[in-house]
Amino acid sequence: MGALERFPNLATAIVLATLLVLPLTVPATLASQIAIFATGALSVALLLGAVGLLSFGQGLYLGVGAYVCGILVRDTGMGLIPALGMAALSGAALAGLVGSVIVLLSIRGLIRATG
Repeated sequence: MGALERFPNLATAIVLATLLVLPLTVPATLASQIAIFATGALSVALLLGAVGLLSFGQGLYLGVGAYVCGILVRDTGMGLIPALGMAALSGAALAGLVGSVIVLLSIRGLIRATG
C-alpha cells in the first residue's frame, strides 16, 4: 500500500501541499488569513462529514484564540510564535472550563446532552 493510498484523499493532499507552498507565494498577512479561515472551514467539514453534526462551538475557541493572539501582538509587542502558543493555551483553557461546567451540570441533572 503506497503512501498516497493511505492518505485520506487527493483533495486533502492538494490542500496540504498548497498550505506548505502558500507562505512562499503570497504576503504573510494574506497567508495567515487563509490559514485561519481554512482551519475554521476544516473544523466544520470534519464535524459535518465524520460526525454528522453541525456545531458552532468550535468557533468560540477559534475566536478566543484569535482575539488573544491579536491583543498580545498589538498591545504587548509579543512575537507571533509565542502569541500563537498563548492563543492555543487560552482556547484550550476555555474548552476545559466549559467542558467541566457541562459535565458538572449534567451530573447534577440540570442539563441533558443529546446526540
